[in-house]
Amino acid sequence: MGSITELNSGRQYVLAACHVVGRDNSALLQVSDSSISLQHACLRWTGRYWAVKDLGSTNGTYVDGKGLAPGVLTTIHRSAQLRFARDRSVWVLSDDSPPQLMMISTQTGVASYWRDGMIAIPTADEPTGLVYQDSAGGWILEKDGEVQSIDEGRRIEIFGSEWMLCNSSLPPPTSFVSETGANKPLENVVLRFRVSRDEEHVELVALDGSRTTDFSMRSHHYMLLTLARVRLEDEKRGEQRGSVGWIAQEDLLRKLRTTPDRLNVDVFRARKQFASAGFFPPAGIVERRSDSRQLRIGTGSIQVEVV
Repeated sequence: MGSITELNSGRQYVLAACHVVGRDNSALLQVSDSSISLQHACLRWTGRYWAVKDLGSTNGTYVDGKGLAPGVLTTIHRSAQLRFARDRSVWVLSDDSPPQLMMISTQTGVASYWRDGMIAIPTADEPTGLVYQDSAGGWILEKDGEVQSIDEGRRIEIFGSEWMLCNSSLPPPTSFVSETGANKPLENVVLRFRVSRDEEHVELVALDGSRTTDFSMRSHHYMLLTLARVRLEDEKRGEQRGSVGWIAQEDLLRKLRTTPDRLNVDVFRARKQFASAGFFPPAGIVERRSDSRQLRIGTGSIQVEVV
């Protein structure tokens, strides 16, 4: 992914497809130096290469020592040296590859990228927040057991840090396609759980017509099994289709004897596993309600076998 690096400090910033540099709070690369204009310059991905444009700044923008005419888009390549105002810090285009769909921290420049149908924030090892597409192509942020719609460029506070969705307008990633290219709607899948009598071991197989996906044994399968049992119990009681399977996060935590952070990790791993196998929508194996802290397993075709 494209990035620029400040030579003196070594600070590196991943680039959005349109990355404004300046002192203004709206700039993705904020430079507090008084010689920098509020909106000084913009680095832009053209579809084939990176380019930079001076936005009518007071003290100019320079590429390899040459001043740019305001408003003129100038192509730059890897190792090009940029100055935003003469005699100021030198920035280098350290990576000239295309931008990627990502969530970026507007305060640190750290980015998290689209992988397996989701963006984990801040990292896949610590997924306190998740961003994914719904079946209609809209963007969803899930954090602290709640979900909300988000848009490109909107700044959102996530656990004390400000983040922004970037590059969602680029040609879309293979949102609902597995590494093998096979699409498997979750609504058609049958989940078959095999659980030991002491419930220490849970195996999971997904049946989709003539295709069988063996997910083997994973720790997060017990979370899915618990959600599956809630759904089966509701169906047995004759609950209406739209109401079956939903459980408050607090109640689920008590059943699992776990913490919200651990639950987040288990949900993320389950979704990642199903996304990698080609099931879609990728986040649909565990659904969350937008108006409450409730969740449920994303299919009603469930079999549980105790062995």
